[in-house]
Amino acid sequence: MKKIFVLAVLALGIFSFSCEKCEECDPDEYYIKYAVGVQSNASWVPIDIEIINEYGDKVSYSDTDTWNITVGSVEDDFTASLSIELGQFAGDATLTANIQVSKNDGPFVVKASGESADENEPVQIEYTIDF
Repeated sequence: MKKIFVLAVLALGIFSFSCEKCEECDPDEYYIKYAVGVQSNASWVPIDIEIINEYGDKVSYSDTDTWNITVGSVEDDFTASLSIELGQFAGDATLTANIQVSKNDGPFVVKASGESADENEPVQIEYTIDF
């Protein structure tokens, strides 16, 4: 009877140990979505964009009206950075930008946003992952 009790305790201990989540074995994955928009009466508004990619490098893009990109996966202390400004454009326009984060294939959630209606003022936002 004593042997059965010892075996049961050992089996329960092994089962409990194997069910613990290993943080290092299964780290969280984060993805960053950068999104940019322009509100204007004009149909074509040039914008210059600069982001930090998943490798920590600054990358520049040029586009018109709306733009987005998803980068990742990144680590939990990653600082996402987005800067946008109007290209050569004569007229009124409002720049909007946001940084969204997805954790472990979950939905993207807006973590930082910014706006500027001044054609001489760029929008610069950043967010450090701290889930």
